[in-house]
Amino acid sequence: MSQDLIKSELKQELEKFDYAEQSRPFVLKSLSVETRRTYQTHIKEFFKHPVYVTPTDVIFGRDTLIKKGSRPTTVATKLSAIRLFFDYLRDNWNA
Repeated sequence: MSQDLIKSELKQELEKFDYAEQSRPFVLKSLSVETRRTYQTHIKEFFKHPVYVTPTDVIFGRDTLIKKGSRPTTVATKLSAIRLFFDYLRDNWNA
């Protein structure tokens, strides 16, 4: 199977991904209203443009935030929210 076909199929699947629905249980498990709001914001921002994500993409995104002048705590918070959500999906997908 060609790389272009694989990427096309992944893109179609990602476009169908309902991040709000999939992230709801993850977000609601936090007791802190502020943490829930932070997770919702960063997950929504991340899935604004669905893509197939590689570690290189994450590093590029981090570096872009830094170049734009984001504070280290802002960068760490954004990356942490996304990492925790992906950990949640990995651990609970089709559970």
